[in-house]
Amino acid sequence: MNAQDSAIELLVIDPSLNAGEQQVSTLRNAGIAIHPTLARGLDDLAEPLQQPQLDLILCSADGDPDVFTEISGYCLRNRPEVPLVIVYLDQDPDVLLQALRNGARDVVSKEDAEHLLIVVQREFQDLSNRRALQAAQERLRETEARCTTLMDHSRDAIAYIHEGMHVRANPVYLELFGFLDMEEIEGLPILDMIAADDLPKFKKFLRSAASTQGELEIRCRNSKDQVFDAVIEFSPASIDGESCTQIIIRDRSGTRQLEERLEQVSSLDPRTGLLNRDHFMIRLQSILSQAREQAEPLHLLYLSIDDFQEIRTRIGLAAIDRLLKDFSLVLRQPVAEGDTLARFG
Repeated sequence: MNAQDSAIELLVIDPSLNAGEQQVSTLRNAGIAIHPTLARGLDDLAEPLQQPQLDLILCSADGDPDVFTEISGYCLRNRPEVPLVIVYLDQDPDVLLQALRNGARDVVSKEDAEHLLIVVQREFQDLSNRRALQAAQERLRETEARCTTLMDHSRDAIAYIHEGMHVRANPVYLELFGFLDMEEIEGLPILDMIAADDLPKFKKFLRSAASTQGELEIRCRNSKDQVFDAVIEFSPASIDGESCTQIIIRDRSGTRQLEERLEQVSSLDPRTGLLNRDHFMIRLQSILSQAREQAEPLHLLYLSIDDFQEIRTRIGLAAIDRLLKDFSLVLRQPVAEGDTLARFG
């Protein structure tokens, strides 16, 4: 979502409601779309700070410095991800400086309307960019989780090589070369998997342009020094931001079984193992069509975790993944046979 096309969910904290309204008017007169909430002090903040969609906080520094410090600290502790901008008419510079040290994004004079506009637009755009980045990171995590699932359940032998060393391999690859787990193969040179007579051929291939993306027919050897024929496919990849090479030794038997497995994996949410949104909608359309023909009643239950965004900010992405997994396990228990359970969010 483009920040310029969105209304800013704004919390204005000022002991003077007239002063707060003036800040709102200044922003609106400049053409900035806002949904304001006004608060006079600490007693008015509990509910506004619990709102899941809060984009910016304008906090007045006028009045008792201790009261201001308490209010600004309360905002920073409870919504650290929301930009806090300090506005003032008359306040000790040391108090304002300390607010910046504590985490406030900027300090603006109430008499400088142009500065206020610039800061509000900048902070909202910055917040929108951070949210977009977080959303992209989550999508990347889901994609990586799905790729890992596909790799682990593939009938092909797949491994990732970095600087000639194994950094990851799936169970089929480990079994093909006679290893029990990844610890045995991690850091092992790919050259050790090639038959001795074919090492010159393999090294020549690695020096060619085809080594980044191409195929090579060669003889490999396993941990028991047994030699077998293989066709290795090379393609560029990355793991944790590091460039590497993916190698695949294809097993073309059981193609239909593999396709069915891939279809099953693509229909599931990688974090919870539940049906994902797209396949839930397909299933729902099918059920609705049957219900219209048979005139049967249907029931739909939608569950949402309270304060999910706040919890995710507080405990982090890794912990929220575990929470979602545990939540899905709890939901599986009461679901009757024939019912559909999915992650819709």
